[in-house]
Amino acid sequence: LWLLASTPVDWETSRIRQEWEKSDKRYFKLPCIHCGEGIVLRWTRELLVWDKDGNGKHLPDTVRFTCEHCGGIIRHDDKFEMLDNGYWEASAPFEGTAGFWLCSLYSPFKTWAYYVREFLKVKD
Repeated sequence: LWLLASTPVDWETSRIRQEWEKSDKRYFKLPCIHCGEGIVLRWTRELLVWDKDGNGKHLPDTVRFTCEHCGGIIRHDDKFEMLDNGYWEASAPFEGTAGFWLCSLYSPFKTWAYYVREFLKVKD
């Protein structure tokens, strides 16, 4: 039994990706509070959104996640109920290696607004 964990800098060339590709590629899905479909929390500008004011200043405290199935708006505080009902789902056949993908947006210890602020500090 062994464990590999990583946050790859370059997904295309990372060694962890090579191992991921050999696995059954499990994602932790959270049931949407609106439609019940399982969603994966991913950092994409289409799903994780926040507002800007009239001067173009980012407003991290307005961050919300959009359900990719129904378009429902999910606030950070909704995440805790969803985490209680989350489940792992494989997206490839099991051939001896279980692979688990999880990003920091799932963390109960930091808010999505925190991650937006950190992103805005380093994005340029």
